[in-house]
Order: sequence, then structure tokens, then C-alpha cells
Amino acid sequence: MIRRILQLIFLPLFIPLKILYADILAIQSATILYTWYRNRKEFDEVGRTCEEDHSNKKTWEVWLEDAEDYQADCQKRNQPFLKIIVKPKPLLRWLNEQGLANNSGNREHYAQAVFQEICEAGIQTPRTFSKKKSQLTVFESTE
Repeated sequence: MIRRILQLIFLPLFIPLKILYADILAIQSATILYTWYRNRKEFDEVGRTCEEDHSNKKTWEVWLEDAEDYQADCQKRNQPFLKIIVKPKPLLRWLNEQGLANNSGNREHYAQAVFQEICEAGIQTPRTFSKKKSQLTVFESTE
């Protein structure tokens, strides 16, 4: 009887906390898709046709440092971090086919499209599989 009374008293607090906690868990388990460049040449080639404000453009060194810092941060939080390798020709072809400008938002859409295509096609694990490597998966568009 006392337990039931306590439940009724604390119910108005329990429901909002449960909803808030569920939102926090959903954020923590989200997979991060990160557009990844293999080298300066490919980074610069994508940047040449970029239609963003020039003051927002990063150098290869700044981009790489930011990307590696973000990757390390995700690892500390045990958050899945997936590198989507961006090759200039397939990216620019996709943007052209979609009628989109080359900017960071549309490159994110490209990463999502590549990831969706990979998920639909299936993923084959490498011959040697380790827990450490499984946290950092690299997907590369084949073109």
C-alpha cells in the first residue's frame, strides 16, 4: 500500500526523467558518419569547387587535426565513428546528378547516401578482425 502511494507521488517526476534519459541514450548511441579524405591532393581537389565562404575553408592540416580530435573524442565516449572516404570524382559526379552545390552540408548528404548504399549491399568484414579495428570502420566508394 505504501509502495503504491509512493509510486503515485513520484510518477510525475519519473516520466519526464525517463523520457530525458531515453533521449540522452539515443544521442550517445548515434553513429557518426565522417567524410574522410585520404590525402591533401584529394582534399584540395574537393575544396577547389567548394561553394562555401572562403573564410570558412580549412587547410588540410587544420581539417586533419580537427577530424582526428573528433575521432578520439568519439572513441572516449564509445560512440561509433565511421569514416566515409571521399574521392573527388565520385563526390562531384553525385553532387552534379543530384543538382547540389559542393558545400559541407551536401557532402554530409553524400556520406549518408554512401553509407545507405553500403548498408543495402551488405558489409564484409576484413580477414583479420579485432575489437580495436571494429570501432573504426572505413567505407570507400568504389569508383
